[in-house]
Formats: sequence, C-alpha cells, structure tokens
Amino acid sequence: MKKRLLQLLFVTVLVSLAFIPVKQTRAAITVNLTNPASGTSFQVGSDITFTANVELTEGSFRDCRLFYNNRSMGKANGSLPTYSFTWENVKSGNYYVFARVRDTDGNQVDSDSILIHVGNISHGDVIMNGDFDYSLAPWVLSNYEGATSTGYVYSDMYFEDTNYVYIDVTNGSTADWHIQLQHLVPLVPDHTYELWFYTDAEEKKTISLTYQMNHDPYTVYFSEQVEIDGAAEFGPYTFVNTFDDPTNLFKFNIGGNNIDCFFDRVRIIDRTMTSVTSRDLSSHNGQISHYELLRNYPNPFNLCTNIQYRLSKPAGMMINIYNVNGQLIRNLINQHVAAGLFTAQWDGLDNNGLVMPSGVYIFSMEIPADKVQLTHKALLLK
Repeated sequence: MKKRLLQLLFVTVLVSLAFIPVKQTRAAITVNLTNPASGTSFQVGSDITFTANVELTEGSFRDCRLFYNNRSMGKANGSLPTYSFTWENVKSGNYYVFARVRDTDGNQVDSDSILIHVGNISHGDVIMNGDFDYSLAPWVLSNYEGATSTGYVYSDMYFEDTNYVYIDVTNGSTADWHIQLQHLVPLVPDHTYELWFYTDAEEKKTISLTYQMNHDPYTVYFSEQVEIDGAAEFGPYTFVNTFDDPTNLFKFNIGGNNIDCFFDRVRIIDRTMTSVTSRDLSSHNGQISHYELLRNYPNPFNLCTNIQYRLSKPAGMMINIYNVNGQLIRNLINQHVAAGLFTAQWDGLDNNGLVMPSGVYIFSMEIPADKVQLTHKALLLK
C-alpha cells in the first residue's frame, strides 16, 4: 500500500510540473523612422540619410536594415538607440521606406513606412527611374528568339529633360515581343493605372504596351499598339485593373524590325492612390455607397483637363468648379449618373463662356442625397 501511495505521489508531482508556466524570452522591440519626414521631396541624384530609433528591452540586438518598396536597401550603422543609413544617388520615383530590426533569437519588427518623392514625380507614380537617371536599372531590356538589342542612357537633352534611353536594335527578330523593355508594376484589384511617356524612333515604327503576368501562363492583362512617327508625348493609356498580381511586368514590346527607338519620362500613375473616397457603410436599398474622385490630368493644365470619378451605384450628382474664394465658376455635370467610371472635361471657361485667369481652382464631386462632397485642386496656367 505504501509503495502504491509513493507511485501516485510521484505521478502527481510530474503532472504538476508539466503545468508550471515557463517564462518566455520574447524580445520587446520598437523601431521608428525619425528622419526624413514622410512626404519629403528630394532632387534626383540626392544622397538621402534615413535615421531609425530602436528600443530593445529584452534579448540581444542583431541588426537594423532599411527597405524601399519591399526591396532591401542595406544595413544601417550605429548603436542603440540610433541607427542610420545613407542611400546614395537616388533615382526618380516614389519610395515607401521602412526599417526592420532583428534580434539574435530571430524576432523581427518593422517600422511604419514613410513615403518620399525623388525628382519631378507625381503622387501615385509607380515607376522608378522613369527619367532614366544615369542608368537603365531597375528597367530590364530582354531579348528573345534570337533578337539582339542594347540599351544606352544618354544625356544630350533629346527630350524635355537631360537623360533618356536609346535602344539600339541590331536584330529585331520577327515579333514585337522578341525585344522587351520591362519594369515591375504590381497590380492591385479595382485600381486605375494611367500611362504617359515620350518616345521617338529612327523611322516610323509600331510598338505595343502590355501589362503581363511574369510566369506561366503569361496572361496579358492589357495591351495597346502605338505607332511612333516623330518625337512626341503619348498618353494617357488608361487601364482599369481587376487582377491581383504583385509580380506583374509592364513592357514596351519593340522588336519585329531593326528600327532603333528612344524613351523618356515614363509615368504610370495609380490614379486610385491619388483619389479621395467616400464610403457609407450603411446600406441604401441593399447597396453600399462608394464614391471616388480622382485627381485631374494634366495638372497644371492650359487648354483643358480631365476629371475622373467613380460611383458604386446610380446617383444624382454634380461636378462643380469653384475659385479659391468658394464662388461657383462652372457646373460641368448636374444629372442622374449610372454606376461606373467616368471622365468629365473642363476647358477653363466659366458658365458664361468666359476664359478664367491663371490660378488655383477647386473641382468638387457632390452627391446631395448621401451628403457627400469630394474635392481636389487644379492649377490653370495661361
């Protein structure tokens, strides 16, 4: 009997030990980017220093690294709590930058992202180095099916700014896709992408523009043919996307012949990133209201500008133009509109047909029934 009691006591002790809580040695890490401020603009070719403040209350520090648009920038230097990294000779583009801190136990924490603008760049532009500053990267020139071509960056003011890329085609093979100038452009569902670019060719040449899946089955989401007949700006080519593809490639397909060509000032604007949106989560007859007003293009403008807007359901709405004093200048639309994406144009005239002077104007999308008013600013230059 005594032996059995000892066995039961031993088992009880083992079970009790199994439920004793074990102290977890998880690292307590916080990291914040303290410089530069989000939204800061820099000139092309700037050296930009990023500073991170790191706090580590448990565990041992391993490293702090900087990332832009989810790509590694490099390892920061310093000591707790301050680390810094200088990104040299930065090309034109919009960059989302964050810091990542790791400890020796494998824990990691990311800071909130900041947005910086480099060069003459528009908010919402998803292209990096669209001005071909100093080099071709991150653009990639690819040759297929025996085609051969080489890309050179020149600085002789061929277009409106200093640099541009010259594609020397020595063998264009038999199809335009046999030579591709590619750039990564992640696609987000329900976003609107708008393409502008300068181009020229040594003689008349037809190329194509595509947004395409970067793996089998290589689905083409959007394609458009463009005939080049002299130096000019092309666009906008608007693509209303319904796909989710973070590895999508935008391509200039320029093969099929041996005609050399030139590109500069490539812009792909995610217009949804530059929009203002109203969401009414209360249901109206079973429908959820969702209204969106996109930024006008071009902006600044001289002769006319385009104003895009989107409605999730039919509604009575207005597009009005006001001066900076809040006075109504022009009523562009005042009617019941179906659901969808639409474009209105303002020619710089008021309701009486008079030409408005240069200045800042406010365009407004108004849906009185849902008490919605969305606004953006436009700059008219005469």
